[in-house]
Amino acid sequence: MGKIPLNFQDWGITYLAISGHKLYAPKGVGALVVRKNHHLPPMIYGGGHEQGLRSGTLNVPGTADLGEACRLRGLEMETDESNIVILRSQATTKRSTIKHS
Repeated sequence: MGKIPLNFQDWGITYLAISGHKLYAPKGVGALVVRKNHHLPPMIYGGGHEQGLRSGTLNVPGTADLGEACRLRGLEMETDESNIVILRSQATTKRSTIKHS
């Protein structure tokens, strides 16, 4: 997530777990994307939130932060990943010039 564009339909993704801190969102915030019409039984019953899928109170600020981190990562991803390829190549080249004693 956040390194390459995801294509849910073509790749046949059924479930995708996202850790927010991998996208520079706060630690402890994440998401689970479930393909339409796939049933996922709740781990803890009660409360009935999210159509009976989970219980407890939603972390609204964390959820908003994760959404914004995903949006920003989408805008930056292509440029950032291209720069990482260049830097990795430069580091590999420089590393090969180091003389070992």
